Amino acid sequence: MQPDTKVCEECGRAFSRKDIPGRQPESHWRVRRFCSLACSIPARSSAQRGQVRKVDATPQAGRKRARLLYPGPHACDECGDPAEIHHRDGNALNNERENIAFLCRKHHIGIERRMAYRAVEMTPEKIEHRRIQNRDRQRRYRQRKKEGA
Repeated sequence: MQPDTKVCEECGRAFSRKDIPGRQPESHWRVRRFCSLACSIPARSSAQRGQVRKVDATPQAGRKRARLLYPGPHACDECGDPAEIHHRDGNALNNERENIAFLCRKHHIGIERRMAYRAVEMTPEKIEHRRIQNRDRQRRYRQRKKEGA
């Protein structure tokens, strides 16, 4: 039987079978090298750490993996406020370090809006259509304001 205490290969913290929720079978305990999932991630291959390769992986799974790969708290790269994880290329499944930015809510929303605007191909017809929509919206606003005043 294996000893009930081991030392984590990543952080050096001693951990025991009692620290792990649920009793693991002897075969699992025998091969266990890390105290937690967060400590096991740096030791994984780059294919496992980086982009999720599963065809059916969801963006939610990619965001969860990013939170595990880059545990917080983080400071915003722009202003230093508490930050969220932002995927620069918009692909939540790509968790390579160069694709990750830490942004506060304000800057994250601003970046996401700009990305959404760029994703729409702006043809001259669409630009003219938006200009007319904005003009009409402003006219209705002024009219309502005049009637209410």
